[in-house]
Amino acid sequence: MKLMAEMLDGNIVDIRPQLDFTSELGFSYPIVEKVLEVKDREVVPILESLVSEGMLEKKFFDRLLRCPQCQSINLRPILHCPKCGAGNVSRGRIMEHLVCNYIGLEDEFVTDGSYMCPKCHQVLKAIDSDYRSLGLLYKCQECMEVIGMPRIKWHCLKCFTITAEDKVNKTDIYHYWLNETKRSLLEFERKP
Repeated sequence: MKLMAEMLDGNIVDIRPQLDFTSELGFSYPIVEKVLEVKDREVVPILESLVSEGMLEKKFFDRLLRCPQCQSINLRPILHCPKCGAGNVSRGRIMEHLVCNYIGLEDEFVTDGSYMCPKCHQVLKAIDSDYRSLGLLYKCQECMEVIGMPRIKWHCLKCFTITAEDKVNKTDIYHYWLNETKRSLLEFERKP
């Protein structure tokens, strides 16, 4: 009722989560913690019970990714080659020399302001007769494979685990506000 009173009085308009790397959850609702004098773990069940009672409404706010080992949200994406698994993947305009079939990043072909094949050292003059552009793609610098989209793996900055994209845990977080259709009922309930 403390929280409802604050919302009915207009002191709290809506309850939005904040990222909090010190919290076990990875996020917190500091305004609720302050008003109710509870810990971050206790807040979500309270808010969800108020939603189930129809007093609050909620809407999707964000999705957090968690390390499956330590539950940290402090993750960094790493691009990996789907063929060899190496993390040395570069993105850029990919060119193909039509004579020797060498495929590489545009930077590899640039020499003294003109294009030269890094494999056969032939100067490339005309697009579609000497070379062609394959567009913006990725190239693995280990196995030299050209790929449309590398695999994403997640590196946990807390426990240093590397996890495949499909193995990362996901947590949806919500923001909450007063269900205005219940305002008069709540005002009545609040009276002595």
